[in-house]
Amino acid sequence: MSIKKNKSIKLKILLVIVSFFTLLIVSTHARFVSYTNLQNEQREILNNLMIEESLTTEAYNLVNKFYAAAKDKNLIHDFYIESEKIINTLDNIEAGIKDPNSYIKFRGIRNSINNIILESNKTLNSNSILGISSKYWELLKYADFVRDNTAELILSELNYFNKISAETEKKINESIFYGNIRNILTYIVTIIATFIVISNFTKPIIELSEASKRISDGKYEHINPSIKNRNDEIGILAESLDQMVMALKEKISEIEYLNKNLEKKVKLRTKDLENANKKILNLLNLKTQFINQVAHDLRTPLTPIKALLPIITNDARCGKLKDKLRIIDNNVEYLSTLVSDTLNLSRLDTGKSEFHFENISMKKILDDSLKAIEVITKQNKVKIKNTIKTDSLIVYADKFRITEVIANIIGNSVKYMPKKKEVEISAKKKGKFTQITIKDSGIGIDKKYISKIFEEFFKIDDSRHDAAASSGLGLAICNKIIKAHGGKIWAESKGANKGTSLIFTLPNQKK
Repeated sequence: MSIKKNKSIKLKILLVIVSFFTLLIVSTHARFVSYTNLQNEQREILNNLMIEESLTTEAYNLVNKFYAAAKDKNLIHDFYIESEKIINTLDNIEAGIKDPNSYIKFRGIRNSINNIILESNKTLNSNSILGISSKYWELLKYADFVRDNTAELILSELNYFNKISAETEKKINESIFYGNIRNILTYIVTIIATFIVISNFTKPIIELSEASKRISDGKYEHINPSIKNRNDEIGILAESLDQMVMALKEKISEIEYLNKNLEKKVKLRTKDLENANKKILNLLNLKTQFINQVAHDLRTPLTPIKALLPIITNDARCGKLKDKLRIIDNNVEYLSTLVSDTLNLSRLDTGKSEFHFENISMKKILDDSLKAIEVITKQNKVKIKNTIKTDSLIVYADKFRITEVIANIIGNSVKYMPKKKEVEISAKKKGKFTQITIKDSGIGIDKKYISKIFEEFFKIDDSRHDAAASSGLGLAICNKIIKAHGGKIWAESKGANKGTSLIFTLPNQKK
């Protein structure tokens, strides 16, 4: 009981101290607000003075812009910009002027500037260059008037600034003096009222505090009935707290029950996901096996067909028969390429492709790549511009795989360059990687297809070219080879008939 009593005394003292500091804060805040308002008003006037100082310069600039525009019609736009600028300055100054005397001076300045703009517009719109010099000197007189009156305006604003500062400071001091007297009287009354009021609330508040502590410790017990039965706000608070405690106790029981069930459900779902993953992996393996089997089964009959078709074509005497045999030969070639690309992609997907990484010159790789496709580029009259002339760019890569990538990209470019056939190859270091760019002068790629061209079997528009021209796997293979090197590959194009750039990165040499 002595502990509770001691707490009650401490609470009363605390409330008295809180009351005192509350009044002190209110008083201080009132003074702070008054000074803040004064400072804000002073700041507005000072800001206005700074804007007014620039007014003279802007007026002379406006006249000079007029003179320049009169000499050169191409500079009229600069004059209009300067006109808008000085009008905005005038609007800002007018909004900040609070002294009636200053406002009268300002109106004279504004009228002079308006005259400058009006007279300038008349002269510029007349399309005549006669009398420009005389008009220039006439406008300078208006600018001189602005200069002289701006100085008077600033002086008037400063006088007004000093006047309101003194008046406001006097009012603040008077307000603080009488406010302190009121605060002292209010503080005395507050202390008396505090001791009277808190004596009726101390005990139940302490008990509610202890009940809250029990709740925080996990003890969800009913609140003392004597507090709940009070016919005041504390009684209502105690009743609400009691209901909250009981509801919380019930919810915690429900959560514990749901927790146990949730753990069981999570385990079941995890097991289901694991089984589903296993099924997906099995299906992917079956897909890969099926593709490999189909590719091998197709390759077996294709080999003798490819060998015999040229012989049969040469022996054929009928021209129409030869044309049909050539069509068959083209389609056999397409099937053969499709089979090879499919097997290559399958090996890359399953990780069965071997890579032999080494530090090698990028120039060496490009030279070998260009030799590998020299026949295609010469047949199609493609001009290759290789800007890599030194062996200083060393990458860590599989030479034959990157040669395959470059050959695929350039071969793909050749198919889609109907007129001007140029390919430019460049490379540069970017951090830990070397970036290679292969840019062609072909038909370009629409933005909506840029992100899809590396997908397997994707073709932008089969109707635009012979179906045998592409298997739709070349860039997909390039993508997987570059990723196996730890690099990235992407395409850029400005649109139709604006060419395409294929860009990929390779890691720099390893030491």
